[in-house]
Amino acid sequence: MNPFLWRSLLLTSPAAVVLMAMLGITSLILSFVPKGGAAQYAFSRWCARMLLRVGGVRVKAEGLEELNPGAVYVFASNHASLMDPPVLTAHLPIQFRYLAKKELFRVPFLGMHLRSSGHLAVDRSDARAGLRSMSDAARTMRDKGISVLVFPEGSRTGGELKDFKEGAAYIALKAGLPVVPVALSGTHQILSPGRLLIRPGEVLLRVAEPISTLGMTLKDRARLTELLHRRVADLMAGPPEEASAI
Repeated sequence: MNPFLWRSLLLTSPAAVVLMAMLGITSLILSFVPKGGAAQYAFSRWCARMLLRVGGVRVKAEGLEELNPGAVYVFASNHASLMDPPVLTAHLPIQFRYLAKKELFRVPFLGMHLRSSGHLAVDRSDARAGLRSMSDAARTMRDKGISVLVFPEGSRTGGELKDFKEGAAYIALKAGLPVVPVALSGTHQILSPGRLLIRPGEVLLRVAEPISTLGMTLKDRARLTELLHRRVADLMAGPPEEASAI
């Protein structure tokens, strides 16, 4: 048997199950601590880093210096694999909440964490409910000063960049806040769609300069969405620079 299969079966997969259970239970306990989800977020970062370490996943990052630690952003990332959230949670240096499909809130332990940590559910089957969810996300950002991360493709793609939906642009314009293009390369090779075994490997996380929404209105959301897609595509296609290993 391939060595990575032994590692995944005997080490990585059991560790992932244990970490997921710990995340859900601990997040529920920490929900009684009035810190607006900050304690749960800190613990989720630790769990994500442990999963990457146990799985032999190395992350290199470019462009994190573009982010202002005190700012609030809408992050818009491509979505190739189930490994994307652990990488983003572990290595984006700003606290954020996911805009996640509502079905994930029903997953054992994961749903417990999402609900108790203040992540935002979106109903993709109901356009009106989805619009309310995005408006709620914008209001959360303004009122609580917490960034939001959106996967504009809507679902995992397996590594090929698909068309973007307008959700990320809508939230950024509604909140009047900058949107940050984010690109992940390599996660689909570590955990491809339809598979449960994690391969050791390297991921490249790239962040572009935030795009200001100053002077824009909701009528500009299609143009902003197109710009976001182009920036993420450029990040994915560009040659590696001097990235910092994390």
